[in-house]
Amino acid sequence: MDLTTALIIVGIGLLLLLVEVFLIPGAGIPGIIGLVLMVTGIVLAYYESTTYGTITLVSTGAVTALLLFKFLRADTWKSITISSNITSKANSDEYDIKEGDTGIAITRINPSGKARINNVYLEVIARNSFIDDHAEIRVVSVEGRKVYVESQNSKS
Repeated sequence: MDLTTALIIVGIGLLLLLVEVFLIPGAGIPGIIGLVLMVTGIVLAYYESTTYGTITLVSTGAVTALLLFKFLRADTWKSITISSNITSKANSDEYDIKEGDTGIAITRINPSGKARINNVYLEVIARNSFIDDHAEIRVVSVEGRKVYVESQNSKS
């Protein structure tokens, strides 16, 4: 093989890396093939001569560093990333649950589970014992987003 072939292989490797970054991000295969081709081209250049190999290695490193510098310095990241902010909450406080409200355990509350209180499905925590599903429950306390319940049959 000659130096021209090694340089073509390195060039194809660089192009595949650019394809990985700009066209198919996250796919992985073009990037891996590109890295393998770059290393193969550098090794082939070293087989031709140590001088050619070193020149190929240094120039490949310089071109890669230059492309990385340009990529990071430009507003490229802004065009390929999501820039919107999430303003809603997963568990909003739309429901009005207070101490003494009653409901039904949807799942076994062991020590936490799902329940329906005031026609609202929410995650609850058993205060003293485990509660079987479909049991009637009573709200013992509400601390922030945590709703503590006990079986309707237990005594306070």
